[in-house]
Amino acid sequence: MLTDLYARGPRDLSRIDVLDPYEVRYWTNRFGCTERALLAAVADVGAMVPNVDEYLRLVRWQAAHQSGQTPADEITLA
Repeated sequence: MLTDLYARGPRDLSRIDVLDPYEVRYWTNRFGCTERALLAAVADVGAMVPNVDEYLRLVRWQAAHQSGQTPADEITLA
């Protein structure tokens, strides 16, 4: 049986393995961020998915407020 390497997701949905290129691609697609932003988030808050998710949302929220835009998910970040 052949395995589709491009369809491969993370082995552990609660942690991000930044050393695995397939996981980095999965999580950047999942969070809608760049690899650089993902690596910075993991460096700042650790590899736990909820912490990285919250961090990236906060970064987006702050960036939107500095530019004068209002993000759609502002209510969930309050």
